[in-house]
Formats: sequence, structure tokens, C-alpha cells
Amino acid sequence: MAERLRCELVSQETVYDLVYKLAEEIRASDYHPDLVVAISRGGFTPARVLCDVLGLFNLTSVRVVH
Repeated sequence: MAERLRCELVSQETVYDLVYKLAEEIRASDYHPDLVVAISRGGFTPARVLCDVLGLFNLTSVRVVH
């Protein structure tokens, strides 16, 4: 029998909270990314929001297959 994958359903509000916290940490580190890479299995929305918050226009994705 296949092993069940453990996952957690995260609310949109939690996603936004986490993205804003990450953006604050990125700014505080004085790092200026040129690009955000989204994981296509659920990570595109947070990545897009992060781009918006940081004022970035370069967003790409990576396909994950398992």
C-alpha cells in the first residue's frame, strides 16, 4: 500500500501573513533578489504575492513531479 503524504491546508490569510513576514526578513537582510522561483505544486500564489510585495517583476516556476 502506498504511504500517504502528510500535508497541511493553509488558509489564504496565513499565506499572506507568512509572505509579508518573509518580505520583511528579505528587506532586513539588505538582499535584493532579481527573481522569485515558484514551486508549481501550490507555491505559485505565495510567490506571486511575494513579487508584488517586493516590487519584483521576474517570476518563474519549477515543475515538481513525484
